[in-house]
Amino acid sequence: MNTSTQVFSIVITSVIAATLIVGVILISIALFRIKAALKKRNLLFEQTNRPYIICQKSGNQLFIKNLGNMLGQIDEIQTNLNHDFTYLNKSYISAGQTFTYNIEETDNLIINLSYHGQNSRYADKFDLSIS
Repeated sequence: MNTSTQVFSIVITSVIAATLIVGVILISIALFRIKAALKKRNLLFEQTNRPYIICQKSGNQLFIKNLGNMLGQIDEIQTNLNHDFTYLNKSYISAGQTFTYNIEETDNLIINLSYHGQNSRYADKFDLSIS
């Protein structure tokens, strides 16, 4: 083998190696972008398809509603009322369902609610005090 053939082989090998390195870098960048896009899609899917359980008060009635698109299970509900809501623990509330309770008229109503959907747990504090 002469010198020009050896130089040509080294140049071809270098070009192939550089092409492989650039290809691996581009594939890695594409995979990281796909991973980020999938995380964002999963987050948006979770936000749109989860239970949103809220508490509202109107006069002497308390409403517990699921405004979300999925079934939710109440894990624990605590309130400063004399009314005992512990029987709601571990109960399910369907999408669009509302529980209505008669309560005594009070100026100070605070409800701590923890619940979960299929994948995640949520906790909210509702201060329904008269301002």
